[in-house]
Order: sequence, then structure tokens, then C-alpha cells
Amino acid sequence: MPAVDTPELLTDRLKQTAAAHDRRRLQARFAGVQITRVGDAPERAPVRIGGEIRSQHRSSPDARRFLRVEIDDGSGTALLVFTGRNRINGIETGRMIVVEGVGRIEKGRLTLWNPAYTLLDGVAKS
Repeated sequence: MPAVDTPELLTDRLKQTAAAHDRRRLQARFAGVQITRVGDAPERAPVRIGGEIRSQHRSSPDARRFLRVEIDDGSGTALLVFTGRNRINGIETGRMIVVEGVGRIEKGRLTLWNPAYTLLDGVAKS
């Protein structure tokens, strides 16, 4: 990317949607981290993916305890399901996370159950 934005580059950026800007920001955020893109992750094979935490949903108090976390890396989204817990310290919306586990497609989305995880420093910068 050039150090100085040219008028043509600025025009191209203005024509893109907010989603395209967000995808580019997330992909740049993980440049240099040894992970597989969510959109390229194989099913039913060990995988290491990462992304920005977009949302988290806890189970109701009278149900089995679980925490669902949605992450996005700019190439796609993945669902992480942690059973037996309804909160994990440090897992917050906007935080960057890298996870390892075996993914499978459930309801059209890559899902990892009880993956090993590493929280990256700081929150995502826009």
C-alpha cells in the first residue's frame, strides 16, 4: 500500500461498502499471524483460526451452561462453543482471539466446540 493516498485510491475506498472496509481491516489485523482464514478452514480437521469477537451469547440460568462466541476474520465467521461455562474472563466483544480445534460445519457455519484459545492484547482498532 502506498505511503500517500492518491486521489484514485481515495475514490476507490469511498466507493466500497462498510463491510468491504471491515473485511480489509480484519485481514490486515491478522497479517503475520500463522492462522488459517475462516473462509478456507477445512472441515473435520485440526485448524488454527483467529478473528475479532463479534458477539457472545450465554445460556439461560436454568439451562445447561454454555457460551457461544462468534468471531470474524474478514473472510468469514465462525462459532465457538464452550460447554460447562457461561463466562470466560477476557472474552469480550471487539477483542482479538486465536483458537485451535477441530471445526465442523453446523447450520452453514464453521463451528468449533471447546477450542483451545489465546486472547491477543488489546481490542480491535477501527
